[in-house]
Amino acid sequence: MGRTTVASSATAFGPYTGGLPPQEPNCRRYISGSSVTKPRSSVTFAVATVNFVARLWLSIGETEADMRCGSVWLALALSTSSVSAAPRPPAYYLAEDAFNTRYDLRERVIAQTMLIGAGYQNAVPTERFTQRTFNAIRDFQIANGLTPSGGLDTATSDKLFTVARPMFNLWSFRQIGHPVRGMPIWMPQGMGLRPYPNKNGLTYRDANDRFQVSYNYFPGTTPEVVYGGLLDKMRGNGTVIHYSVIKDGWFVISATTGEGDDEYVRYHADGNGILGFAAFWNNAKGVVNGERIAILMSASLGSMMNGRPFVEPPGFLEEAPAPVAAAPAVVPVSRPDPTVIPPAPKALAPAPSPAAPPPVAQAKPEDRISTGSGFFVDGQGRFITNNHVIDTCRDVVV
Repeated sequence: MGRTTVASSATAFGPYTGGLPPQEPNCRRYISGSSVTKPRSSVTFAVATVNFVARLWLSIGETEADMRCGSVWLALALSTSSVSAAPRPPAYYLAEDAFNTRYDLRERVIAQTMLIGAGYQNAVPTERFTQRTFNAIRDFQIANGLTPSGGLDTATSDKLFTVARPMFNLWSFRQIGHPVRGMPIWMPQGMGLRPYPNKNGLTYRDANDRFQVSYNYFPGTTPEVVYGGLLDKMRGNGTVIHYSVIKDGWFVISATTGEGDDEYVRYHADGNGILGFAAFWNNAKGVVNGERIAILMSASLGSMMNGRPFVEPPGFLEEAPAPVAAAPAVVPVSRPDPTVIPPAPKALAPAPSPAAPPPVAQAKPEDRISTGSGFFVDGQGRFITNNHVIDTCRDVVV
């Protein structure tokens, strides 16, 4: 496969210098602050930009090039203003309030992790409810015949658990530490992946070449050097770059090679080098939803290196088999002690005289047994399952 390796880019390419995008003649002298060269998506900034460019338009438009420059930036500012000022639907604010008040930080991160696993969120989880979160939940609700409120209600969370569970069972994530740096990240252990040590860390791949990931440490280099080198090499060999970003000592690149391999690369500055992973997958050889694996691994690495909120890998349980016979009316939920020998049964009382049989006692709903599945979310024994499994339960046995 025509895969781009970080090792070659770390040694064969110079530092990334960046720079402003191509501009009209004489425009550079009008762009004198980060507030213009790095626009933010906010109404306040958009209005300030419009006023700033309008003043330039009135005071500077001396030449044809000046006027052309002013028109370019005025159009950009107006388009930014219209996008930024677009109101959100009322349902968004209801969903946001419920998300932030009903669930704690850990539960919010878990919900977004499930959305990634189910294929409806393509960004790392955060503790915040954003337009991306709202759209992901609403799209999931529409696809699964639920009320498209955009809010995480009980019916949605139950269905989300059901849909995401098979994928997490397939991937079987575990926290694996780097053999040299020791930093643990989510690493898939399912899909027939096998570990292979390499000189910079560990590589996992399956026999069918559907998915491969390397968790490596490269000393003596920086994210800036490798980022620029990788982008240059990818552009040179026909790789299509879908997304790339570098900031605060780390970078991410998502791309597709000319041979059809998808790849996702994330590295962080660590000590005197960089630590991170490069994942490759090819859907033509078997769909394993590698992009979801890469996003979850990216969230895990970002959490360890930057302190972003995240959770431990979910350990899903297999569904409990259905009982062959109906359960008795009342059964203690606690497990019996196998070392205790039950007492001998007492002698039966004499049979009563024939009479009308007494009415059969009906089991009360709260005395019945409910079974289901769930998963542990941390090493302290916290466990998540569907609401209907534990609804009205007095005791729970795992």
